[in-house]
Amino acid sequence: MYGRRVNDALSRIFAILLGEHYGEDIGVMVSDNGFVLSLQAEVDEGSITEVFSKIAKLDVTKLLKENIRRTEIDEEKIQALCSKKLMVLRNYKGQKISS
Repeated sequence: MYGRRVNDALSRIFAILLGEHYGEDIGVMVSDNGFVLSLQAEVDEGSITEVFSKIAKLDVTKLLKENIRRTEIDEEKIQALCSKKLMVLRNYKGQKISS
């Protein structure tokens, strides 16, 4: 019960290591009380044990810094999403606005 910030960091650490193990992207949902990871592969107990043992040996700060770019939405996706939700105007008073 350390709060959202700790759960966010822990979820990312687990997602990075499980993603490397299974070779797929891991979905993450975070709350104040915990986190949920979702993946397509079937997870076995051995994988979880392996991830726990890796975490104990890793510099988690370095791991998070190295992988932070992979967890962020890139600029093109943000702009497309904003345009779709009409947050970015394409035309203003008859003038075309470049994106």
